[in-house]
Amino acid sequence: MSNGINIEIVNKVHSLRGWDELVENTNDPFPMMLSGWWNVLNEVFAVHPLYLRAIRNSQLLGVMALYHSRSLIAGNVLRGMDGTISECENVSRDLYDFALKWAKMNRVSYCQFRCGVKGIDRAREEPRVHTKVALHNGIDMLWDKLSSNTRRKIRKAGKQDLKIKVTELVPREFYRIYLQRQRDLGTPAPTYNLFDSMNIHLNEHLTFLSVIRKGVLVGGAVLLRAGDNWLNLYVAVEPLAQRDYASYCLYWGMIEHVAQEGGRILDLGRSRPNSGTHQFKLQFASEDLIQNYTFIPVCGNVPERSMDHSAGIKHEVWKQVPLFIASPLGRHLRRTIPFA
Repeated sequence: MSNGINIEIVNKVHSLRGWDELVENTNDPFPMMLSGWWNVLNEVFAVHPLYLRAIRNSQLLGVMALYHSRSLIAGNVLRGMDGTISECENVSRDLYDFALKWAKMNRVSYCQFRCGVKGIDRAREEPRVHTKVALHNGIDMLWDKLSSNTRRKIRKAGKQDLKIKVTELVPREFYRIYLQRQRDLGTPAPTYNLFDSMNIHLNEHLTFLSVIRKGVLVGGAVLLRAGDNWLNLYVAVEPLAQRDYASYCLYWGMIEHVAQEGGRILDLGRSRPNSGTHQFKLQFASEDLIQNYTFIPVCGNVPERSMDHSAGIKHEVWKQVPLFIASPLGRHLRRTIPFA
């Protein structure tokens, strides 16, 4: 490695000490790089977390979070939670080189990184859309930027006795709403204990916004924070509540809460370009950030189209699956696919 830098594989929780401090102090922290995901991946999914740290003279210079999965659906793949966290380009290069060497030794077909990677032969990039809300101008200016129709729907939701409640933990009853929402979108949902594990291992960075009507949970959003960046990671609202604009109430509640907490950026999450979900997010004075995912062949070939771009008819079929079947079958399918 360059300039006396050693790359180490993190095999124990205590070896993650200092990891989050490095992540949160970077210029653009990404919540998916937080160390707590190491435990969540270990406990909830049938994958092998590969967390790397770059060390020189006992000083932590950079980190990289990946996981290795083997499945009939996705194949033998090494996926990154993002890219690398480091202020030094040489350190990032060393981390990528180590990951690719590890992939080759373990006969991985290809690697996927959620960012652009320079200087790699035969790499293929695929654009993804993240919709973000910049909060530095304040909540009043954001409200003024909303269309009159969007403001009307937010106000109307308040008249339907829909309230926003903020808690630190994700309640168990949210999983039922999330499962139905994922089924309706044509996507298998992971096991219910995902949220239990996140409550334990990401609790310092986790916030849950509930949509409550007459004391009953009808929707919610799981937010994750790193530094002054916030990510809307999981969101779901019951179909009947959506008719009363509960989703509008929830998304505006997210924006208000993150602004009150001093957040700089609220990432509303990834969407398929021009999908209904994508168009919905764009109503909230937000902008799109095109983020290139990089696919690198190692001991096999990179698929011509990634999973979330090639589902097509599979999504339509899954939408017809009864919930009592979608729940156990989805848990099985998602064991080796934590994130698409």
